[in-house]
Amino acid sequence: MKKVLILAAGTGGHIFPALAIAKVLQQQSVEIAWIGTPQGLESKLLASESIPLYKISVQGLRGKGIKRCLFGSLQMILAFFQSLGIIHRFKPDVVLAMGGFVCGPSGIAAWTLRKKLILHEQNAVAGLTNKMLAPFATKILTGFPVVKGFLASKCQYVGNPIRSSIENVAAPEARFQNRTGPIRLLIFGGSQGATSFNQEIPKAIAQLPEVLRPEIWHQSGGQYYDQAVQAYQQAQVEAKITPFIHDMVEAYTWADLVICRSGASSVAELSAIGLAAILIPYPYHKDEQQKYNAEFLVEHHAAILLMHQDLLEGQLVSVLSDLLSSREKLLSMAKAGRMLRKAQVAEAIVRLI
Repeated sequence: MKKVLILAAGTGGHIFPALAIAKVLQQQSVEIAWIGTPQGLESKLLASESIPLYKISVQGLRGKGIKRCLFGSLQMILAFFQSLGIIHRFKPDVVLAMGGFVCGPSGIAAWTLRKKLILHEQNAVAGLTNKMLAPFATKILTGFPVVKGFLASKCQYVGNPIRSSIENVAAPEARFQNRTGPIRLLIFGGSQGATSFNQEIPKAIAQLPEVLRPEIWHQSGGQYYDQAVQAYQQAQVEAKITPFIHDMVEAYTWADLVICRSGASSVAELSAIGLAAILIPYPYHKDEQQKYNAEFLVEHHAAILLMHQDLLEGQLVSVLSDLLSSREKLLSMAKAGRMLRKAQVAEAIVRLI
């Protein structure tokens, strides 16, 4: 039986694509194990899955003080030796690194033991760990056609894995047929919410003429729910506000237009479904990865890019005025995004490993 060891830790951006691939591997009777961290989201998500999780202690070194860097370096060395032991015992045929700090020591351990090492980079800018591992990788798979930080000759564009339920959503022409009334605006700033979205978007909508006011569904994030409710009340704008959207298929199917961050998974989902979007990149990534992710859709006329500072300066009002006045433009953007979709990415990756 073939064995695959998955390396993925930290955030949903690394873990959800890895889990999608893991499920396809299981369907093909491949034995899987996973290396993660005690504090990452993977510990919670894998608790209900039949996938062994090996936990190693590791953290990032970027932007830390001298003491933290020294401690982090010692952790990296310990994590390397922990990984050697795990790989030696599990004896994988392939090690698939999906991102997160765990990939550094575990990826080097895989190379040391002469295991086939495959990287998958979800973003349009290579992460620090993946850039470090690139010289040791057998193959580099990417979520975008061009990825800054990698040699193009060593990369293969496959796209980002998403949930099959999202892939199966009807095309925009079918969804939008016979829709009338106010435009439906879906807003989410990631699973944790975004303070700037909760504060600034209600202000912008309040400045729109009544005839352009959209129907709103806003995911606030659990800790920011009261803040969002208060902001909409102060702006005198009606909205459906939920702390978390549990069924994104329902939300995407409902929406005509989306305002969201431009994480790799969000961009892949918008493209798979075909939805016009205003993308506001997370402003605090040093490498501006979300800005470059967004540009993929923007360059193909499927989205509008609005930087964080633009949002604070009130430029959202004019962007919304333009988009909310034309269902035809929203449909055109949705169709342009749908043309970029990569179907059955998890299955394609499994074939390549």
